Amino acid sequence: MMFTIIIPTLNHQDTIIYAVQSILEQTLQDFEIFIVSDGAPPRTKQIAEQLIKKDARIRYFDNPKGEGYGEAHRAEAIKHAQGTFIGYCGDDDLWLPHHLETLRPWLDDYDFVHTTQPTVINEGAGINFHTGDLKNKLLRKKMMNEKFNFFGPTTVSHRLDSYRKLPYGWRPKPDNMYSDLHMWRQWLSEDWVLFKSLPDPTVLHLQDAQHNTLTTEQRCQKMIRWLDRFKHEEFPSWLISEQQKNHPERQPKTRRNVKIVRIIKQMLSLK
Repeated sequence: MMFTIIIPTLNHQDTIIYAVQSILEQTLQDFEIFIVSDGAPPRTKQIAEQLIKKDARIRYFDNPKGEGYGEAHRAEAIKHAQGTFIGYCGDDDLWLPHHLETLRPWLDDYDFVHTTQPTVINEGAGINFHTGDLKNKLLRKKMMNEKFNFFGPTTVSHRLDSYRKLPYGWRPKPDNMYSDLHMWRQWLSEDWVLFKSLPDPTVLHLQDAQHNTLTTEQRCQKMIRWLDRFKHEEFPSWLISEQQKNHPERQPKTRRNVKIVRIIKQMLSLK
């Protein structure tokens, strides 16, 4: 098994359907999916059971509400991982079809790899790209000393054997701290960890000013609209052009842009 994908979930329920769909439509198909409940309602389990019937690679971990954001549940789920590499997807985030294929080549030589996180701040007003490079010592120092982070778990994959060398793994965050930043600091504290920050936009984080007030149905409709946009041939070129307008210094190489477009077009032609 190449990848184990962790989807933590609390109360979004039906959005998991579309997060999982974006994973199942990856160009690289060697993975298992762990949906990890942190006190999720019965509806979430029902959805997971329906998904499992359709694809045996999916597994549901039914847990009570844990401390913090259920980080300990993620740690426990990873103990059951069969994948060489661990990836993450938010239960209302989306992966572009080339996400795993983009990460995979780098994981032979690096312990921790992440891509760029495009965040939809307003469906009618473009996308905000959170960029940075973990090779930058000042940026890493800022992450260690301030409440600052520029990428979420949905962009990340890391080696399982490297994760097992960490002192703790996932654990409940302290007060006034981001859950993912608390985890990233463990990696950043270890001298042996090799990081790779990729400029490629390979995920979509849906987070505008009204997002937290949307109903589950409204969130699902938003995800469906974006998944539909993924199917348009011009979408990968549009996304890269948006990134270049926002951060020209962090744009992917032209050759890689062409590859991203080609991969998605090939995937669409198979449907």
